[in-house]
Amino acid sequence: LLNWLTKTLGHFHFAALLQAALFVALHNFAWQGGLQGAVAVAQSTVDALLYAYARQRTGSLWTPIAMHATGNSIAVVEMLA
Repeated sequence: LLNWLTKTLGHFHFAALLQAALFVALHNFAWQGGLQGAVAVAQSTVDALLYAYARQRTGSLWTPIAMHATGNSIAVVEMLA
């Protein structure tokens, strides 16, 4: 998606923002408002932008996949602790 958006829009940064918006929409579907929800949206946005820039920088899809998996693993450990 990021490659297609970059080619279509001709600007990587705008493409990264659009894919981040989609990532947030898919990961925060249960948001009910409040500070906790706003923090979750902000965190997801930052994560998505970091994944996009990691993909751009390394040229590999595996880097953001590993980053996402690591983040999910940390979240599970936090929930179990």
